[in-house]
Amino acid sequence: MSMQRLSSNLTLFFKLFIPVFFTVFYGAFTLTLLLTDIEDLGFLPYAWFPVSNLVFYLACLLIMFVTVWKLKRVDADETYIYISNYFKTYRYAYSSIAKMDETSFLLFKIIIIRFREKTSFGKQIFFLKESRLFNTFVEENPDQFAGLWPSSRTEHSDGA
Repeated sequence: MSMQRLSSNLTLFFKLFIPVFFTVFYGAFTLTLLLTDIEDLGFLPYAWFPVSNLVFYLACLLIMFVTVWKLKRVDADETYIYISNYFKTYRYAYSSIAKMDETSFLLFKIIIIRFREKTSFGKQIFFLKESRLFNTFVEENPDQFAGLWPSSRTEHSDGA
């Protein structure tokens, strides 16, 4: 069996495009507001707007740092799971995974992979689930996900 993508193609958009676009363009706007005399900016009625804009910009960067920058691309085959940040890719055996959980975040399903030991990307990996591909892969490879995935944990505990 060949390698199968498990994460959504939107990962690239959220992980690279949005942060780069926002940081560059909104950062330039914020810098312009801070470095220009408020009198020269006729469209701004309030003198506190540049500083409040800076606070908003920094808050958005913090939110992106704890959410979308942590997303990874995940591929798998019958032996290994491959995790990438689009610059480096690491391969891990299924036996190094402690468990996997799914959570909903707005319109998206996020899979959390918890490893037994710290990996190059930390002890937890987050990725956007591509439902069709992920579910098909889990169904075709039940041995790899035995006890890791919530549905296989329930089936395993019922059968015990």
